Amino acid sequence: MIHVNYDHQKHHRHSIRLAEYDYSKGGAYFVTICTRNGDLILSKPPKPIHPVGVALAATHSHESPRNSEPDSTDSFKLTPIGEIVERNWRTLPDRFPMVSLDEYVIMPNHLHGIVVINERDQSNFCGAGERVGARPTPTVPRTAAIPTLGMIVGAFKSMSIHDVLAHIEENGLDMIGKIWQRNYFERVIRNERDLDNIRTYIRNNPRNWERDDENPAR
Repeated sequence: MIHVNYDHQKHHRHSIRLAEYDYSKGGAYFVTICTRNGDLILSKPPKPIHPVGVALAATHSHESPRNSEPDSTDSFKLTPIGEIVERNWRTLPDRFPMVSLDEYVIMPNHLHGIVVINERDQSNFCGAGERVGARPTPTVPRTAAIPTLGMIVGAFKSMSIHDVLAHIEENGLDMIGKIWQRNYFERVIRNERDLDNIRTYIRNNPRNWERDDENPAR
């Protein structure tokens, strides 16, 4: 059971881009990116060890040290493709200095993550990157173009596909390199309560994998 004020059916299954909304505005966004055809190529659930067969996966939180090692029985193991995806996700702030990353999780066939776009001199709840993301708000020159959320997600997809194609060639794999579904899903995070609810949803998503609409075995 998901103990958050978050409508999974409404927000995960449908893109909810807002009409006339400027997606380059500073703010926080909940993003879901799915694999092509729902292929289970990013991570693998552990074998059930409990009678009910409930599996847990590791999420990556702003509250937990990145170098902490989760218990192997409680975590999904990233595949080589999943490791490539995680590396490219975590390096987005290097490509876009005004971007910070918050909570995220890599599931077998999708990624959930919170992306923060920081504007200079922004004063709202997520204006200070240290309050929402892991990095301090960078100083962005007034002449610098603020990327849209679509540009950020597009860059992530392109970078990860490039590295996946190289991995396929190097290892002689028989698979398609275009790993992502064409679209993505997002929600504007409007306040601190919304942010906390979505963080909780991301953390709890793995333990609900057996009931997840993206799970083909469901």
